[in-house]
Amino acid sequence: MELTSALPEGKLIKYCEEIWHTYNPAATTPDTHVEECLAKWKIEDPKDNKFVQQVFTGLVRYKKLIGVFIQAFYFAKGGEVSRTDVDTYSVFAYLTLLRLKELQYVAFRKLILAQEPQKMLVLLQFIFNEVNLMNFCRDPWMKLYDVQYVDELIQTVLSFLPDLADMISSLEDKVYMAKKAEEKEANSFAAKGSAQVTIPVPFKLKAPEPRKLEPEYVHPSTLQPKARPAPPRKLAGHVTSDELAIKEQKELNKRTQQTFLEESKPFNFHPITSKLDQVKASLEAKRKAECPFKMEEPAKAAPAPPTAQVKLNAAAILREDALYKKKQEQEAKVIKKYETELRDSHEFDKWKEAGRKKDEEDAIKAAEDRLIENILRAKEAKELREHHDSQKVQDMKDEAQRIREHLEAERKAEEESNRGRRDTIVEARQGVKVAKELLDSAKRTNAAELAKEKATSARRLAEEKALERVRKQNLIMQLKAIEAVPVSEVHKYDPTTTKGQGLLEEMSLAELKEKMVVVKRRQEEATIEKHNDILVAKQKKEANLMRKAANISRIRDMANVQAALRRRTTTEEVAVAKVQHERKTEDEMLVLHARLQDKHSAIKQEQIRLAAEEKRIKFVQAAQAASAGAVEETKFREMRKGQERELYTKQAVVLADAQKHETGKSRTDTIRRGNLKAEKKGKRDFVKEYNEKLEQLTVANEQMLEEDLDRKRDMVMTETMRYTSMMERGLGVSSMTLKPPETDAERSLKLQSRLEAQRMNA
Repeated sequence: MELTSALPEGKLIKYCEEIWHTYNPAATTPDTHVEECLAKWKIEDPKDNKFVQQVFTGLVRYKKLIGVFIQAFYFAKGGEVSRTDVDTYSVFAYLTLLRLKELQYVAFRKLILAQEPQKMLVLLQFIFNEVNLMNFCRDPWMKLYDVQYVDELIQTVLSFLPDLADMISSLEDKVYMAKKAEEKEANSFAAKGSAQVTIPVPFKLKAPEPRKLEPEYVHPSTLQPKARPAPPRKLAGHVTSDELAIKEQKELNKRTQQTFLEESKPFNFHPITSKLDQVKASLEAKRKAECPFKMEEPAKAAPAPPTAQVKLNAAAILREDALYKKKQEQEAKVIKKYETELRDSHEFDKWKEAGRKKDEEDAIKAAEDRLIENILRAKEAKELREHHDSQKVQDMKDEAQRIREHLEAERKAEEESNRGRRDTIVEARQGVKVAKELLDSAKRTNAAELAKEKATSARRLAEEKALERVRKQNLIMQLKAIEAVPVSEVHKYDPTTTKGQGLLEEMSLAELKEKMVVVKRRQEEATIEKHNDILVAKQKKEANLMRKAANISRIRDMANVQAALRRRTTTEEVAVAKVQHERKTEDEMLVLHARLQDKHSAIKQEQIRLAAEEKRIKFVQAAQAASAGAVEETKFREMRKGQERELYTKQAVVLADAQKHETGKSRTDTIRRGNLKAEKKGKRDFVKEYNEKLEQLTVANEQMLEEDLDRKRDMVMTETMRYTSMMERGLGVSSMTLKPPETDAERSLKLQSRLEAQRMNA
């Protein structure tokens, strides 16, 4: 995201806020909204348009992430910010969280300083605080995105804190110094009288004291040990006063203990009294009290399970019989296969499955090899195609040049031939008037002859029509006279005769009645036969069902016997397994007991060893405590080593962070340069492809125009030659047939009239 804006930074942010504030996803799409806003504002610089469009698109895409941040921000800083600035904070939250790496420090500083310092200071203090991001934003973000992405986002934002520290401190100076100036101004106006003059007062500084020098370190091995004075020698038989006092105290304690033991009573254990029976009896009595009813008759025992078989219908019998038949066929197939092949197919199936898996692996490997080979071939083909395309473009250019030269030569030859034709046509036009006069005289002669012939034929036709009319009238009078004579006809019906219409299977009424009786008798016989067939089929079906039901009952009895046998066998196996499990458990308990004994003995030995070690350590510590100076020296040395380790670790961490920042910066520059190169290359390829396509279209258009021009020229030549030949022949040709060729003006008028007619129809 580049920011080389022609507009002021503040106005650019205002456009971003307005486009985000006015967006309604229910009414319009993001692309349409961007186009409408940019068209309304009429921003001239395309980079400003791109910046506004990218900010709006990012806000739409990361709407949930920005919404969570804004909610957390207002929750934490609700007393310092206003709700009317939510669009401003949304825009800057998107730029800071997601696009700060692309904006860089200079552009981001310009955008920040173009806003009010107090608003930006509150936002930057919240967004560059690791505690705020972890406590308020991390958990809600993890509901939307992956944990790794959220942690990387937080670390990326915090990595810019060293670069932005100066800007944040300058904002703090502006905000807080402005507040102090306002308070001072308010206090000066509120104070009465004239302003007081500041009187400088010197600081009360303490006189420096000389720094204490550390004592010179002296290794304990170089110090001379100081021996304690030897204790006084004890004479034989001499008892000191201390020993006498200790002995008297021991005797007194012994007598006191003896007196206490004599006066104390022996310890007696209290008998254990359990109230379980009383509680149980009280609960039973309470339950009986809640059920005061009395049972007059004892409850009947549960009935035995039914032994009668359920009556099956036809569908159930057929369904179960089909199931049994299917199982029997499978078993028979397995047995027959085993008898014929004398082997079990389990090993073969296992070998077949292994072979199938191996074939699949080989197929996958072959597909991968083909994919790699295709990629290499595509790469080679691309290189060859690029070389071939360049050669093809050069050939096309040469061919286009040859075509231009050929067309130029043809155009010159055609101009020469057109000049010759024009001279011929001019000469022919001079004899047009003479030919026209001859033609008119011939037409007049022919017209007179045609008029005479026409009058003669009309007179002859009238005479023929009069004779035909008289003949028809005579014929009509004869027909009317015949119809006037009365005729009586009597027809008697015979049922054995046919109509005589010549139809197939034509019969008389008597024959029809006899045939109907025969057909009716046949239908009755067919009905009786069909009833008998249905009854026989029904009896066969019932017999088949009874046979299948009996077979099912037999199979069920066998299944019950086998199930009982399996249950008995399973019970015995469970009992045997239980006995074996108990024996195994006992053996394991013995082994575990032995292990526990060994472990207890090992623990006891370890405790004895630790006690001896603790005793030894206490002795060593007591010996070391004699030298307080050595201990203090050791402590000072350890503290100094700890501080050195802390400084070294801090320097290493700072150095690693700096190296990481530089590496990321160089990687970002490399990626940006790569993107610019790719964009430039894509633009060059697009321009090259566009130019090639334009040249191809230009050549095709020129060819089409030349073909159209040749066609029109051929048409003109054909019309001209036809006109010339007709004129040369002279007589017998009408003036409508001989039309001179159209001029350019006539053709243009005709084309305009055709276009106007098409437009009116549309």
